[in-house]
Amino acid sequence: MTKMQLKDRIDVAMHRRPADLVIKQANVVNVYTSEIMECDIAICKDRIAAVGKDYRGKTEIDARGLFAIPGLIESHIHIESSMLTPEEFGRLLLMRGTTTAVCDPHEIVNVCGMSGFDYMRRAARRSPLDMKFMIPSCIPSTPFEHSGAKVLADDMEAYIHEEDVPGLGEMMNAVGVYDCQEDVLEKIAMAETNGKMVDGHSPGIVGDELIGYLAAGIRTDHECYTTQEMRQRLQQGMYVMLRYGSACHELPHLLKNVTPYNARRCILCSDDRQAATLLRNGDLDEILRICVSEGIDPITAVQMATLNAAECYGFSDRGAIAPSKRADVVLVSDLTSFAVQKVFAAGRLVAEKGEYLFEVNRENIAAVAGRMNVAGKVADHLKMELSYRPLSLNEDVTGEMDPSLRRTRGAENGQGLKDIPKGAVGVARVHCIGMQVGSILSTDEIRDVYVDASGNFVYDPASDVAKMVVMERHNGLGTAGKAFVCGYGINRGAIASTIAHDSHNLLVVGTNDRDMEIAAQRLIDTGGGICLAGDGEVIAELSLPVAGLMSDRSGMEVSDALKQLEDIARLHLGINSQLEPVMSLAFMALPVVPDLKLTDMGLYSVKAGDFISVEVTTSD
Repeated sequence: MTKMQLKDRIDVAMHRRPADLVIKQANVVNVYTSEIMECDIAICKDRIAAVGKDYRGKTEIDARGLFAIPGLIESHIHIESSMLTPEEFGRLLLMRGTTTAVCDPHEIVNVCGMSGFDYMRRAARRSPLDMKFMIPSCIPSTPFEHSGAKVLADDMEAYIHEEDVPGLGEMMNAVGVYDCQEDVLEKIAMAETNGKMVDGHSPGIVGDELIGYLAAGIRTDHECYTTQEMRQRLQQGMYVMLRYGSACHELPHLLKNVTPYNARRCILCSDDRQAATLLRNGDLDEILRICVSEGIDPITAVQMATLNAAECYGFSDRGAIAPSKRADVVLVSDLTSFAVQKVFAAGRLVAEKGEYLFEVNRENIAAVAGRMNVAGKVADHLKMELSYRPLSLNEDVTGEMDPSLRRTRGAENGQGLKDIPKGAVGVARVHCIGMQVGSILSTDEIRDVYVDASGNFVYDPASDVAKMVVMERHNGLGTAGKAFVCGYGINRGAIASTIAHDSHNLLVVGTNDRDMEIAAQRLIDTGGGICLAGDGEVIAELSLPVAGLMSDRSGMEVSDALKQLEDIARLHLGINSQLEPVMSLAFMALPVVPDLKLTDMGLYSVKAGDFISVEVTTSD
């Protein structure tokens, strides 16, 4: 900022010269005083010079009848979950009124290391959306999985001073914080020394452990699941992020705990939001609609999406429509639907009535393309050798049956007739990852599964249990974790994906090894993405050439391809229609969210804090 630029802005404010742009007679939402004022907004270059009456501008826009709200601030989001590169991601958010996004690129950094961080920042600079990048704090997220990189405090030092780096991303290793693990404390101390903040991630942490976690200076949490957790965090001075994304929908429940007394410590975020959700429902504009429909005062909702987030992250130049603030202004039709009419970012009109006014100019993806290095044969990684008790049956085969089943009567059945899958010779009792609708939490379900003579899983159509395998894909280590999942609903074929939080190894779920092998091998051959297989062939796929996480295509193309894939997943594979087939499954590999999760190293229990055997033992 030069003296001349300051003089120009002051002269505009004092009516001594025309502004570059004046938004005339808008209903300005004042997030400081919770009132609405009919005013002009005078803009000089990229800043607001004045909010008042009778301003003249080189360009004037009539905003009578419209409401002017500050540019929305997405306080915590992973761009990679949109499956879009930053340039296209920016286009979709700007059309919905989001002008600033605090991004945590730990997905791509888990795959590519800090070269992935560099790529995201370079690509983001090609968009008018102001993307801030938190340095991922936990690469890998835990010691219980293999990622593509390991990021230490020394690696972060080169970035912590950058203007577009507000601090450290979500500190998922909560145990490492309150147990004072040296490498964890080094990272937090480095951020604090440089005046940068640390985002939190502490699902289920309460009492002294929560207080110990917060004593490290961690400021936010987006992992509240109960009103009690939310209240405890607010009482201890945290900012609570109220989340509503493609898979996680805690927002309506938690809004019941928002009061006029604590609302200023609440901020809004998506965390993970797919392209289809962005195109269909929007971004923070959708969350604002939900807030108002749940009884939150509209101006309070706007505060949570603007001023509160700006204060949380120390963005003193934005979050409100006021003199000297960055000229991020959104004109909406009303404060109920929040239908976006015009979006100004740093004083430029960037979107109007759903149309983006800039060209999408993409960064080269060569540095982060592919990243598939699975050692060994996929077929070998799928095999299981479970202990089992043999079936003792007298076969009573009838003609009118599925040829894959045999009808049996005997000791295993106890009474009546029961269909036993072809090839099954025994039963194993196993721990099963129980998926839940609308949540990334899972439960520990004990189930009986059929096995063949080798102890390998045999799918039973009468049981909602499928095999799940996670294969290391970064360093050719040859590790593969094997377990079972229930609640997913798959009853035919297989689905494979290189989106598997947070290390993003190769995940595959299916009813039979043949289709699981085909789906997994296809992704190895093509550089990553999502693939469905059935009856021995690929039946749908979405290529994600950027680290196996993102597409270099448009949001509409990705959305259409993903919708087609999801429809096939539900119609032909039987996947639970209440679950988002890809996103919900991806979190079943995340060993920091309770309870059972599968990594390439095995079945991990968050509650136990250790790996457990897939097979149920007497101690279980």
